[in-house]
Amino acid sequence: MRTLIYTLIAVLALSSCKSVDKLVKKGKYEEAFLYSLSHFKTSKKRKTEDVKALEWAYSALLEKDLSEIEKLSVDSRPENHSRIVRKYENIIHRQSSLRVLLPIISEDGYEAKFIFTDYTEHIRKASNHAASFHYEEGVKLISKSKKNKDKNTARSAYREFEKAETFVRGFKEVDSLKNIALELGHHLVVIEVNNNINGVSRRETESFLFNLPLNIHNDDWYTFEYANDINTRNADVNVELALFELLISPEKEDNHYFIEQKDILIKTDRWKEIKDSVEVEVIKEYHETVKANIIETFREKNARLNAGIYITDNHKNVNISEKPVTVDFNFSDRGMKFSGDERALLPATKNKLDACLDNFPMDDEIIHFLVSEFKQAAKKEMYKLKS
Repeated sequence: MRTLIYTLIAVLALSSCKSVDKLVKKGKYEEAFLYSLSHFKTSKKRKTEDVKALEWAYSALLEKDLSEIEKLSVDSRPENHSRIVRKYENIIHRQSSLRVLLPIISEDGYEAKFIFTDYTEHIRKASNHAASFHYEEGVKLISKSKKNKDKNTARSAYREFEKAETFVRGFKEVDSLKNIALELGHHLVVIEVNNNINGVSRRETESFLFNLPLNIHNDDWYTFEYANDINTRNADVNVELALFELLISPEKEDNHYFIEQKDILIKTDRWKEIKDSVEVEVIKEYHETVKANIIETFREKNARLNAGIYITDNHKNVNISEKPVTVDFNFSDRGMKFSGDERALLPATKNKLDACLDNFPMDDEIIHFLVSEFKQAAKKEMYKLKS
C-alpha cells in the first residue's frame, strides 16, 4: 500500500495543473489528498478552496476507512482482522503525512483543521486478532498434516505461523510450532545410483557421479543424501540415477593424399639477332615443373551415454517423474600439411594448411564430460522437487 502511495505522489506531482477542489467535487478523494501532499510540500501558494478541499478529502477518506472497519468488525469473520489492521495503518500513515506539513494555511489566512486520533490500541487489538486467526489456522493444519502424513499441509501451516508473526512478533508458541511444521514438512531425498555399465568404465562413471555436491541443494524443507542402509528406509523421496549404456567409438583417423603441381617461370634470356638484315630481340623462357605432396588428416571419436532419472514418492508409492537422458560426445578435427615445393600449392590449399591436430580425447575425459552433463540434468530434476 505504501509503495502505491509513494508512486501516486510521484505521478501526481507532475500534474500541477490539477485543482484539488475539482478532484474533491468529482469524489476522487484519494487522488486529491495525494496531489495536495505533493503540491503543498513544494509550494507556499495555497488557495483557500484547495486547503478546504484537502480537509474534505482527508475527512472523506477517514470516514470511508472507519466505515469499512466497522463493517469488517460486524461481519466477525476471523480473516477480516488482517484487513482491519491494514485499514488502520493507512489512516496512521495519512495522519503522519499531514503532520509534517502543519500548519497548512492558505494565502487568505485560512488554516486547515484535521482530526488526528491515536489508533495504536486499535491496531494492537486487531493485530492480536489477526495473529490469533493465522495461529489457529496453523494449528489446524499441523493436526491435519499429522493425521494425513501430508508434508505440503505442514508447509502451509508454517506459512500461517509466519503470517501470525507479521502481526505480533513472538505470538504465543509460534516459534516452537514452526519447528514442528518444519519437521513434519521436511523431505529426505535419497539418491540411488543404478549402474548397469560394466568394466573399467563402470568404476569411472561412479567415481565422477558420486562427487555430486548434494549439500548445496539442502534447505529447511529438503535434505539430499546418497543412499545407504539407514536413510533408504527413512527416505520420503527416492531419486534413481540409472546408467544403462556407455558407448565409446574407436579412434578414427583418415588420411587423404594428393599432389599439386605447377609450371613456373624460373629464367628469361634476352638477346638481339640480325634476321633478314633486321635487328630483332629474341626472348627465351625456361620453365620448371614443381610438385607438392599434401596430406589431409581427419580425426573423429564419438560417445553416447544412455541413462535415466526416476523420482518416486515413497509415502504415496507413485512416480513423480521419469526422464530418459541421452548425452552425446563428438570430437572431430582436421589438419593439412605438405612436403615438397610450396610454390606448387593452390591458394585454397594454402588457406587450409594446419599441421596442428588436436589429440584424441582420453576415455576418462569423455566419461567425465558425459557424466557431468548427466549430473546437470539430475540437478534440474531435483530442483523441480522444491518448486
